[in-house]
Amino acid sequence: MPKFVASLMCFFAIALPCSAGEPQMQPLFKIGLALTSSRFEQPGQLCHKAVIPKTVSAQISRLLSTIDAPGLKDELGMSPASYAVIADDPVELRRLLKLGYDTSGPFGSLLDEAAFWNSVNVARLLLDRGIDPNTRNSAGGTPLLVAVSEGGPDVARILLGRGAHADTRTLRYALVCKNQYVVDLLVRSGIKIDASTRHAANELNMKLPGNVR
Repeated sequence: MPKFVASLMCFFAIALPCSAGEPQMQPLFKIGLALTSSRFEQPGQLCHKAVIPKTVSAQISRLLSTIDAPGLKDELGMSPASYAVIADDPVELRRLLKLGYDTSGPFGSLLDEAAFWNSVNVARLLLDRGIDPNTRNSAGGTPLLVAVSEGGPDVARILLGRGAHADTRTLRYALVCKNQYVVDLLVRSGIKIDASTRHAANELNMKLPGNVR
C-alpha cells in the first residue's frame, strides 16, 4: 500500500473519536470521512477511478461558499481548500486561495489530493498556478504516483502532459492496478522498461511493447 494512502488512513482513524476542529468545518469533515471510507470499501480499493457524486460535490461547494475567513481547519488539519479539491471546484478553490489558504495540505501538495480524488479541474488550476508536478510528498511520492496508484487516471494524463516524470515504479503500480489505459499512457511518455517490469507485466497478464505473451 502506498505511504500516501497509509497516512490518509492513519489520519482518519485517529480523528474518528475527535471533534472536527472549527465548527464551520464539522459538516465538511463528516462528508470527507464518508467519502474516504467508501473509497476504501470499494472492490479493488483505490486502484479504481475515484468518482464523487455530483450531489455531494454540490453540497461541499455550498458549504465552502459560506466560508469567508482564513485559517480554518478540521481535526485532520485539512483546510477548506482541501475540500474544494475533493469537490473539484476551481471557482471556490481560487476564492479560498485569495483568502490566504495554502496550496499544501496535511498529506502534501493539493496536487497530491487532486490526484487522489481524480479532480481534473483543480489539478489544471494548481498547475497553472505553478505547482511543480514532480514535487514529492512526505512519503516520497509524486502526484503522478498518487494518481496512478490511487484512482486518478484522468489527472495522471494531465500531469504527464504538463511535465510530470514517469518512472518504472509508477509503471509497476499501474500494472498491479491492471489499468491498461494508464499503462499505455506511461509507456508513451518514454519510460525505459527494464526486464523485471516486463516480467511483472507478463505475470499480471498486462501488455507492454515487446512483451512475449
